[in-house]
Amino acid sequence: MVRSTLVTVTTVCLSILACYFSPAFGQSASSAITGTVRDTSGAVMPGVTIEASSPVLIEKVRSAVTDEQGQYKIIDLRPGMYTVTYTLTGFSTVKREGIELQPSFTATINVELRVGSLEETITVAGASPIVDIQNVQDRKVLPQDVLNALPTLRTPQSFVPYIPGVQGGLGEIGRDTANLSIHGSRAGEANVAVDGFEDHSLQGTGGAAFIYYINQGSVQEVAVEVGGQSAEQQSAGIRTNLIPKEGGNRFSGFFFAGFGNHSTQADNLTDDLRGRGLTAVNSLNKIWDLNPAWGGPIKKDKLWFYNAYRYWGSINYIAGLYYNATPTEWYYTPDTSRQATTKVTDGSSNLRLTWQVSPKQKFGIFYDYQPHCTCNRNFSSTVSPEATEWAPFVPNQFAQTSWKYTATNKMLIEAGVSSTFGNWQTRRQPGVADDAISVFEQDTGLVYRSDFTYGNHLNSPVLTRITTSYVTGAHAAKFGFNVNRGRRIDTMELGQQMRYRINTRGGQPNRIVQYASPWVVESWMNADLGLFAQDQWNFRRMTLNIGIRYDYFNGSVPAQDEAKLLDRFALPDPVFVPVRTFDPVNDVPNWHDLSPRLGVAYDLFGDGKTAVKASLSQYVAGQSVAIADANNPLNTSVNSVFRTWGDTDRDWVPDCDLKNTLQNGECGQVDNLAFGQPNAQASRYADDVLHGYSARPYSWEFSTGIQRELKPGFAVNGAYYRRWYGNFSVTDNVAQTASDFTTYCITAPVNPNLPGGGGYPVCGLYDTNKFGVISNVITQVKNYGSQQDVYDGVDLTTNIRLPGSVTLNGGLNIGRERANNCFLNDQPQLTVASTAPLIANSPRTDSYCDVRPPFQTQVKFFGVYPLPWWGLQTSATFQSLPGPQILASYTASSNDARPTLGRNLSSGTATVALIPPGTMYGERANELDLSVKKISRFGMYRVSATVEVFNLLNSSDVLGQNNTYGPDWLKPANILVGRWAKFGLQFDF
Repeated sequence: MVRSTLVTVTTVCLSILACYFSPAFGQSASSAITGTVRDTSGAVMPGVTIEASSPVLIEKVRSAVTDEQGQYKIIDLRPGMYTVTYTLTGFSTVKREGIELQPSFTATINVELRVGSLEETITVAGASPIVDIQNVQDRKVLPQDVLNALPTLRTPQSFVPYIPGVQGGLGEIGRDTANLSIHGSRAGEANVAVDGFEDHSLQGTGGAAFIYYINQGSVQEVAVEVGGQSAEQQSAGIRTNLIPKEGGNRFSGFFFAGFGNHSTQADNLTDDLRGRGLTAVNSLNKIWDLNPAWGGPIKKDKLWFYNAYRYWGSINYIAGLYYNATPTEWYYTPDTSRQATTKVTDGSSNLRLTWQVSPKQKFGIFYDYQPHCTCNRNFSSTVSPEATEWAPFVPNQFAQTSWKYTATNKMLIEAGVSSTFGNWQTRRQPGVADDAISVFEQDTGLVYRSDFTYGNHLNSPVLTRITTSYVTGAHAAKFGFNVNRGRRIDTMELGQQMRYRINTRGGQPNRIVQYASPWVVESWMNADLGLFAQDQWNFRRMTLNIGIRYDYFNGSVPAQDEAKLLDRFALPDPVFVPVRTFDPVNDVPNWHDLSPRLGVAYDLFGDGKTAVKASLSQYVAGQSVAIADANNPLNTSVNSVFRTWGDTDRDWVPDCDLKNTLQNGECGQVDNLAFGQPNAQASRYADDVLHGYSARPYSWEFSTGIQRELKPGFAVNGAYYRRWYGNFSVTDNVAQTASDFTTYCITAPVNPNLPGGGGYPVCGLYDTNKFGVISNVITQVKNYGSQQDVYDGVDLTTNIRLPGSVTLNGGLNIGRERANNCFLNDQPQLTVASTAPLIANSPRTDSYCDVRPPFQTQVKFFGVYPLPWWGLQTSATFQSLPGPQILASYTASSNDARPTLGRNLSSGTATVALIPPGTMYGERANELDLSVKKISRFGMYRVSATVEVFNLLNSSDVLGQNNTYGPDWLKPANILVGRWAKFGLQFDF
């Protein structure tokens, strides 16, 4: 503990010293203008003054002076239109106009000065650079005009799924979750930032942790990094940075209203879908969006404001699912006259103030209150509506302050603090009694009567950043740190603190799961600290990007008195276990990591139009409080057990003593005899996972490619990507060895949709001879063998932005992710967490543990094209994706296993995968969306009327199906929503 504290203090001190001695910071959202100035003989010209002016800058002008090599760089520029002026005594002034600077882009502008009088100004109008010949980051940018034109759902990140290589996001109606991945990254690594500050909570990492979604009315530009991230970023994957509006010297704003409902929708339920058991498709009930926003000066050139309000949401029908006609009974009875719906609503009220304290200092403050409701959380085709959760996010807010100091034209310092605070609540649906017991139907996967768990999830993270850099013409050295701290409190309870399982619809109960609930869990993230140094060095036509990042992560669990915590949240005492107390746990984990970031960009022909790039980067896995939670003494107690149940009198009441863990009455023995014992170590983490240098899970990413500007505003790009993972963990039940298991086989059911029609033996299955004896240790895979997870892929893309607001972006991705954990095959006491693609722990044979899917192709495009008549503007998006993976999760009984096992299964049943992962896929999914906008101008006012048509071709492609083998196996669970229209009206002033 002392050592970790010293490391933390030392790191903070070093970063503060870096801020003091090597000034100037360029936030990741900013852009830059750079280049070389020469005279007519080709000699470099030091001492030339360069001024970049733009109406998007509060201070109007930023300046720099060329160094000894004639090079200059002006950083921290907001996206927009710029004029750059070059002056030197004895030479004519050169003015370069109409430079459109995109987000997170370095525009290279080389000029030539000739001898002349100071009064002579040579104005040059040229196309804006479209190829970044210095940065190796793979960035995709979307200006506001394109963002507003595309047929999307008006979330700033809703265009991200149209980037080739991105997984997820097809067929969305409503608020986009941004839970996306690219080039083999993890969905939990998809981060969204507001002006450089990540906005996720401690509920998870990346897209899995969002409780705040920024109001699109507050966003000026969107910049997405999908590879080659600098040392400023901790994790790999997708990083969407939302660049906010700040207001201006003229009062301006807009009002938007949008609406669509079921009457605007076509039916795409086909005979093929009916033949697969689908009786109703997922479709739109209604969608709405009200979004006024405005801003302007409080004091001209000094203090600006921008304010936006938004209320939006959607109600949608769920494919193949109906309301339960008997929600309080023990059997699910579909009411086929009432298709199930899910509802999501969001609100946003925010204010941003920007104060230019002096020409060198700027201060900003932003606050957004965003109540939200996922009013049917956990909805799917296998969850009955009464068993979903009413999940309001109240309170839910994002706050941010920032300060920027430009000491000289080479010196810029920025500091800031942000926080996403909220309580994600999961409550019962109206009409569900507190004592209603949840039921799980194993043959169909259906959950009904009530949900498994309910509770509160409070998050209070605070992120602090101080970042600086020293900028000359040839160098841009950045230094800085960020630290995130906070705590998470989770509560959990459910009806009678247990749930039932039945074997089939209308069948017999066969299992009870008992919980040691209610409970309250508190965990802390003491420090998620990153200290980085990044240097960009220009050497003639080559630019080196060299960085190093140090990450320190420390989590802990405070002392917990369960009686006090339960009282705090007005929860009753546990039913099956006594009230407990727990001692604190420190350094869970305590990690230190160094991650290099290396890249090179080369201006192939020296004309700024062709760049060859390569990068090699290591990233640590994102983390919140998951490890602390897993080591919380309450969680490491045995808090749930299952036992067989034969309800012989069919009264749905267990005729046994449920507090007796041994077999009695109608109930079998629980699967873990430690249930109810305080501090029983059901699972514990080994030191090699929790502590040390380079113990944290990580990934490496390599990319190389070429980008070429074919003509002004038209560029193409080809790139290869490879990603591989390390520091996998494995769970070892040290209370058992391989000799404590008996191997057996089952025979797959006969079914024409199974490989070869089914009927084949499935071997590599193991059943324990020491049922209920568990002592799990989570440790490094390398102690037992080797595990692999590798992605390889190629992107071929285009970027076209022509005069007249013509835009076309997109291309194709060809890739696959392969994985191998065959070291498990003869060690049944070991299990590993599933990787992507899914690897089964059972069966343990090569076809299941060595997963090599075929290379698959994505095709994605989006574009905007203004028509030459009547102020009409069209835009479209298109996606063509591989079909969903087909699996078959089969519940094997003792009858299936007895012929080769020679006895009953120890737990009565076993879950067996019948289809090797990565071998079977559904048909491709294709979606085309179209928008037509009529723009009318009345002086300084503009009115836009929009019709957006989604799934224009009315495709009914399947996006996911039920993979539980049984009567609903392969029944479509999610298809493309049938063609539907949304209408919008916007007034700009």
